[in-house]
Amino acid sequence: TNPTVSIPTVGQINCKDTSMILSASATANHSINYLWNDNSNESTLTVSEKNTYSVIVTDIINNCTASASLDVDKNVIAPTISIPAVEQIDCTHTSRTLTVNTTADTGHSVTYLWNNNSDQSTLTITEDGIYNITVTDNNNFCSVTGTQSVIKDITMPSVQIPAVNQIDCKTTQQTLLAQTTAAHSVTYLWNDNSDKNSLVV
Repeated sequence: TNPTVSIPTVGQINCKDTSMILSASATANHSINYLWNDNSNESTLTVSEKNTYSVIVTDIINNCTASASLDVDKNVIAPTISIPAVEQIDCTHTSRTLTVNTTADTGHSVTYLWNNNSDQSTLTITEDGIYNITVTDNNNFCSVTGTQSVIKDITMPSVQIPAVNQIDCKTTQQTLLAQTTAAHSVTYLWNDNSDKNSLVV
């Protein structure tokens, strides 16, 4: 009488389950020997690659044999992500929103985790710094991390208007001069809506 053997199905190998144990389930009238296609001879075989695995069982009394095979799948493809750069945070734009663009295997959903524990695909920020996000494929548990830096500049320019002499019957006008110190170019707006750095009064 020939023995019988089967290999129960296992899940796919992925970034969480990096190996699978194949177990040959055999029945025979006598003791049996096992021979897998890697030449191992136990009833179980630990595998970590995509392949078709086969086992031959032999009845050691009558030398009758039976075989079985199983296809094992492997998916360790991580999502791909990008985080477009944003403009600096400043006195006009007091916050910026980082957005992560993600591509995962067809039909796979993903989860997001920023370094402040936010779990959305976008992150609104008000401070400078380096922001990290980890995106995980919910099907194969593979992850990828992305980083984006944000600059904040809210340094106020300084301005002063030096005193001028009085206006009188001899000196009928004076020129006010706005003197500024700033890291960047500046614009001016006097209370008469003029926009030069000087004002004749």
